[in-house]
Amino acid sequence: MRDMNIDERLSCLFIYYNARMYRKPGAINDDGATKKATALALRKFGVCSESLWKYDVLNVNKKPPPEIYRIASRVTVKPLKVPRNINAIKTCLANQVPVIIGIRMGSIDGNEVRANNGYLRRLDPNDPCLDEKGYRCHSVVLVGYDEKAKHFIARNSWGRNW
Repeated sequence: MRDMNIDERLSCLFIYYNARMYRKPGAINDDGATKKATALALRKFGVCSESLWKYDVLNVNKKPPPEIYRIASRVTVKPLKVPRNINAIKTCLANQVPVIIGIRMGSIDGNEVRANNGYLRRLDPNDPCLDEKGYRCHSVVLVGYDEKAKHFIARNSWGRNW
């Protein structure tokens, strides 16, 4: 949304629904989405603002209405493969390009995230979870980096209280 000078919250629920639909068409269950499916769904379906398709746990498996898809189709993304190193990720973030990463469940404690007001500590780029091979991961979107505190700023479909 950088190219469009739009600064608003995007609908995590819209993104999550479409990533699951892209990965496994048919009956939608709340069983997670892969980074690849999320990126490809963003390219195919686009994204709408949170104000148009608000997060409501009761709607987690509900398909958004056609009008929302029409609006979302105006804002698509071009997925890029970013090298797994801190400098490459920080370069993307400095250029307002968000980065999707996977974190191993258990490697980041929800209490740590809450205590840091949504910040993640610096992760090891060689953590095998970042590759999502053989590990149960959770994806978050990195949207910034605090050089002084050495924290990534992430957005997460589970909200701040995860």
